[in-house]
Amino acid sequence: SLSSRGENEQVQGTISLGDTAGKRGAIGVSNILIGVNTGSNVSSDSRCTVLGSNAGSVMSGTSDNTLVGFSAGHNITTASNITALGSNAGASITTGGFNTLIGKDTRTALTTGSGNTMLGYQAGLNQTSGNVNVLIGYEAGVLLNTGDYNVMLGTNAGHSLSSGVMNTFLGSSAGFNGSSISGSVLIGSAAGASNQASNITIIGTQAASNGAATGINNTIIGFQAGYNSNGNGNTFLGNKAGFSSVDSTASCNTLIGNEAGYSLTTGARNILIGGTTDITGGESQDASGWSLSSGTDNTIIGNNALPLATTGINNVALGNNTGTSITTAAN
Repeated sequence: SLSSRGENEQVQGTISLGDTAGKRGAIGVSNILIGVNTGSNVSSDSRCTVLGSNAGSVMSGTSDNTLVGFSAGHNITTASNITALGSNAGASITTGGFNTLIGKDTRTALTTGSGNTMLGYQAGLNQTSGNVNVLIGYEAGVLLNTGDYNVMLGTNAGHSLSSGVMNTFLGSSAGFNGSSISGSVLIGSAAGASNQASNITIIGTQAASNGAATGINNTIIGFQAGYNSNGNGNTFLGNKAGFSSVDSTASCNTLIGNEAGYSLTTGARNILIGGTTDITGGESQDASGWSLSSGTDNTIIGNNALPLATTGINNVALGNNTGTSITTAAN
């Protein structure tokens, strides 16, 4: 049996050290319990390594847990296959198993969620019952409560998400303000930082990062592509393509090429293909439909095609340097 202080005695391969570490008459095997009140309620627990004051202090009948840090896994009752490293890491887990939590205050609210991986200070701090999430980075998914199958990688990635499912946010502050979105892929530093829509794809540093971003069914790829985007059903491909599409009526547009449709704010159903000739990113205003702001149903294909037209309806312009002096065009 263990001594009254639980000091360095071995039962069935178990080692305990510290005031009230381990439990008298415990029948578990191959445990290491070190610290004040560490694993003080163990009974038939097996293959657990618990280090730190109050770490795993109420667990009973568990197996294969590794808890390191002050109060790590403090409230675990029957959960098994938990790895919690850091002060208060996984402190609220009770029955949720197969979780990996690394960092101070990582997943301190989690009670029954399973299959989660959290790494970073306060990553997944407020999650209570979500499952199969991967949150890595300082405060990644810090407000996530019940979401499932999310991947958030980067400082503040998915910071405000509370109940979304099946999202992938990769990059510092990617999807920062999204609160209850699902099925979205946001990749790049601050990509979709203001996004509140589901089922969209945004790839690129600061892509669609500044608008109200309630638009749905958008695919936006490129540095600052769709930077102010708020329309629906748009496809923007190219650095700063659709940069100014701030209005919700700027919808169903296809803009391909660096700075293609750069000034488009309210136009709809436009096809603009052709990038700028300025490879330095200096906004030379010669991309396809660069100045078009409120045109609709236009098809403009070619570098420097209709670059100065600010409004236009039902136009077709094909070829590089087509209509370079036209400012207003219709039919």
